Amino acid sequence: MRKVRLIADRWFTEASQLSTFFERFRGMRGAPADARYLFETSSVHTVGMTRSILVVMIDHDLRVIRAHSLVPNRVVYERRARFILELPGNAALPAVGAAVEIVDG
Repeated sequence: MRKVRLIADRWFTEASQLSTFFERFRGMRGAPADARYLFETSSVHTVGMTRSILVVMIDHDLRVIRAHSLVPNRVVYERRARFILELPGNAALPAVGAAVEIVDG
């Protein structure tokens, strides 16, 4: 997995970029509590998870369009999203509308 950094205003995080189908399907299930970055997607699920995660949806202009908590066994879809960032439940969130920069970590 490739590591990337996502930076927005006074917020940043390092994340593993998920690129294969299996990596994306697994997401944060049974994984260490680090961030996961999904490229070219507009939905995410927490099926099979036992904890809530934070979800940041980013559009094609690299702006945060939605950031919220997602409880276990749910699916969320955002038509305008192009990238999704999954964070552990205790992480800080970027502000909605913030411009995000994605760089190699």
